Amino acid sequence: MTTKTPTPKYLNSKQKSRMIRETRNKRWLTFGIVVVAALVFGLIAYGVVNEYVLKQNRAVARVDNKAITLSDYESQVRFRRYNYVQNAVQTYQFAQAYGLDISFYQSYLTEIQSILTDSQTLASNVLDELIDNIITEKEANKLGITVSDAEVNKRMEEFFRFYADGTPTPTVTVTPFATSTMNPLQLTLTAPTSTPTLEPTEAGLTATATLEPTSIPPTATAEPTSTPDLTATAAPTATEAYTATPEPTITPYTYDGYTKLMKDYLTSISDLNFTRPDLNNLLKAQIYHERMLEEVTKDLKPEQDQVWARHILVATEDEARAVMERINKGEEWCNLAAELSTDTSNNSKCGDLGWFGPGEMVTEFEVAAYSLPAGEISQPIPTKFGWHLIQVLGHEIRPLSQSEFEQLKQDNFDQWLVQKRADYKIEKFDLIWQENIPLEPTLPPELLQQ
Repeated sequence: MTTKTPTPKYLNSKQKSRMIRETRNKRWLTFGIVVVAALVFGLIAYGVVNEYVLKQNRAVARVDNKAITLSDYESQVRFRRYNYVQNAVQTYQFAQAYGLDISFYQSYLTEIQSILTDSQTLASNVLDELIDNIITEKEANKLGITVSDAEVNKRMEEFFRFYADGTPTPTVTVTPFATSTMNPLQLTLTAPTSTPTLEPTEAGLTATATLEPTSIPPTATAEPTSTPDLTATAAPTATEAYTATPEPTITPYTYDGYTKLMKDYLTSISDLNFTRPDLNNLLKAQIYHERMLEEVTKDLKPEQDQVWARHILVATEDEARAVMERINKGEEWCNLAAELSTDTSNNSKCGDLGWFGPGEMVTEFEVAAYSLPAGEISQPIPTKFGWHLIQVLGHEIRPLSQSEFEQLKQDNFDQWLVQKRADYKIEKFDLIWQENIPLEPTLPPELLQQ
């Protein structure tokens, strides 16, 4: 059987033209598909790069030529929120473990919730601290003060309660001070039962302590699931008032145990995008803070010019002048304080405020008290709480307790830092940091229901 050879088909010009047109259209269609696919892939790639690289490297603030990136800012805010949450959870668990009434801690839990809810204030505080950290480090470097990697590693070990040479136990040696006795004038001006106290309180005049939204750390224990205490405080330094001497004891766990504890902790906070370098930077900033605090306050002494005073508080100037008139006519101060003073925290003890130092009273009150000689009574002094008659019982340079001295040093350092900020060009890019405030983590539902 023979096979026929197919006869070639010849296309006319019209058919050829159509074939060429169809081929060209297919090529354009293929090219279009490739271009669209490339654009889609490019947009996806750009979105990923922008979200995880470009956006995270944008500056939320700048101190001179030093930028604070969005990534660093977000991780620090999340970590701060985490610490607040951990404190609240640990407080709740403590109450449950010991069968305590959780309502006793309710005000504390409510305050934490208030801080977390006011996310913008919390984030702003964190950003300000990051700015202050840069300034502190720059000022330290100007003085030749640096922090090495070895020091940071050692501080990391300490925060996880690992001490290669044994746990140092500071012992405080108190140097006794000569305390003054009341002179005849003070004995005359005070009631027999009135006793001045080194820690006076006065409703409305003393500052009310609140949670500092600046670093509330997880609490470290010897258990593997514990978290480190990340709020470094300066160790007591030798002063006229006290000295500290470390006494090593046995380290409770090995270096391998420390390493595991640290890794477990970093794993537990991995959702915060808070990494080992972030933790290192936090510890490094704390060391710089401590070094500069000691440098700035090295000339301070653990003593303070204080005033001992008592007062009568009333609502109006006319009432205050009426009280003054009764005093001038010979009525007893203590009787008038008990009868008329609206400061119920001390009206039953002659309005006695005890000894107080700078910053403990509102400005108008403090200025008047410090300017009065012992024994004199002020004219009516207005403050936001009402009108005061003040009688000063004494002026004296008095010793500070260790905690009071540490607070005095911190106050002086804060003032120094405010002054140093003026030497730097500080830019805060509000549109960036305010639009990217982390809102996680939050308190667990069982705490919100309390």
